[in-house]
Amino acid sequence: MPVASYPRIFLVTILVTLFLFFTSAYISLRLGALPWPIIFSIVVSAGLLRITGRGVNRHDVNMAQAGGSIGGLTAAAVAFVLPGLYLAVPAESLPSPWHLAILATAGGLLGVLLSDRIRPLYIDSGNLPYPAGQAGGELIREGFDQSRLFGLVLMAGLLTGAFVLLRDALDFYVVPLAIGATVLPFLIAPMGVAAGYLLGPATGANWLAGAILGIFVLTPLAEALPALRSPGNLVPPGLWVQNIGMGLVLGSGLAYLFIYGRLQGLKILLRNRVSPAWPLAVSLGGIVILAGWFGLTWWAALLVVAAVWVLVPVAAQLTGSTNLDPLEQFGLLATFLILGLYALFNLPLSMASRYGIAFFAAVATAVAGDIGHDFKSAQVVGTNPRHIVNVDLVAVLALLPAIPVMLWLLQGTFARDLFSATLPAPQAKMVYNTLSGLIDYRAFFAAMGAALLIDSLQHLGIKRCGRQPVILLIPLGIGIFLGWALSFTIALGGLIYVGVRRSRPDWLHAGIVVAAGIMGGEGIVGFFGALAASADAGNLVLPRLLAAGLLLAVALALLLARKGRSVAAG
Repeated sequence: MPVASYPRIFLVTILVTLFLFFTSAYISLRLGALPWPIIFSIVVSAGLLRITGRGVNRHDVNMAQAGGSIGGLTAAAVAFVLPGLYLAVPAESLPSPWHLAILATAGGLLGVLLSDRIRPLYIDSGNLPYPAGQAGGELIREGFDQSRLFGLVLMAGLLTGAFVLLRDALDFYVVPLAIGATVLPFLIAPMGVAAGYLLGPATGANWLAGAILGIFVLTPLAEALPALRSPGNLVPPGLWVQNIGMGLVLGSGLAYLFIYGRLQGLKILLRNRVSPAWPLAVSLGGIVILAGWFGLTWWAALLVVAAVWVLVPVAAQLTGSTNLDPLEQFGLLATFLILGLYALFNLPLSMASRYGIAFFAAVATAVAGDIGHDFKSAQVVGTNPRHIVNVDLVAVLALLPAIPVMLWLLQGTFARDLFSATLPAPQAKMVYNTLSGLIDYRAFFAAMGAALLIDSLQHLGIKRCGRQPVILLIPLGIGIFLGWALSFTIALGGLIYVGVRRSRPDWLHAGIVVAAGIMGGEGIVGFFGALAASADAGNLVLPRLLAAGLLLAVALALLLARKGRSVAAG
């Protein structure tokens, strides 16, 4: 590819990664999940490339979408890890937003550079499936009707944005339904249905099963048998149920580590003939940041970076094999390592330091999972993987000034609704409860042990019989943690996917594109509405009008610029 074509691709990469960063952060806080944003990134990147130049080929699209999706995964790291920081740490002890942004940049760069070194193992020789990357690559390779799909995304986003504005203006987000003494809230949330469609029926069914288990089995059990809870009955039934959900999620994450966390990736990292100068330089930067700004001892900062070198190959293997990247759990694992060592030497570890460790590891492993999908799509399309690395590095750097803005929102506007029905942020609440010690240890470790056993047995069944696992403990645990409202909405999306697959399988691709547009539409209205509300908290009309005007202006600008050719075969 000529170097002259890079500026346009870099421009589109930066625009898409910034858009996905802000909207995905809102989606992650609202849903407690983030479906891979690859399809959305592909369609929007291709549309913007057509707007900014005459010729577009598959490799241009592949590169731009690869960089763009980095924004979504970095947003997930912010939304899944950091919200609790602003509850657990007094304002005068909070780390600087710029220090956190620079720490995230170091983690993102390290994730890209280490992933590039292990690419031959997981992509070239291992040929792991990376389902989202495979689907994205096939969509690009098909030379799809770009005009039609780009218009489909815009139409879905516009209609969803208009509906969300009306819903919020009339305040009918939640519709309660009483079943006996139990009140089940139903969310009017297109984003949740779209997420369920993208996540698939198995995830949606397990999510809903977890909610049913938590409401109708575990909660009555905790109320009827208080002896099951911690000594002295200090843990209320609701928190006890949440601890079980947390234990299942973390236990399943550990089981995946034991199943897929083999050391081949680490061996490739250490034996790779390519000079390790850049990964080592970024690692040194991470050590300096953790020790200088987050209060770690030098040896602890070195161990955190060493842990990331181990966790990045594990994240790549896990994501490639299962399409899951439990990045907040990787962050907790790195934090537990240092907490355990500090306890041995009777050293205190501040809450800000704990969050710094978890955030650094979460960003690195999030980026590692995302670039694995990018490498897979490059393999399908035939794009040079070096170009993928280059645009992903640009995307990581472009997020540096955006992260402090999001942290300002977390500390201010979003803080009012965090851990409520509006912004449940279950992963962030799990991180907060875990790092703050708000755990019924008996329930937590019992659930963790059960998850390890169940997932290990299911893995043996897969190896011997070739059957896919029936119980998906990560969505099951999140369903227990979140309850009914969001779980039902996501399960409904999975049910719609089943209906489309059975009755009109030729519509599946279009359904994925529409779902991506729905999430983008509600994400941009919700995010910019919150941003405007922070400037005028007493007037709800202004933020809604601003969000509506912005969405309409962007859509009209893109629609007027829809000229040019479809994606070429080159």
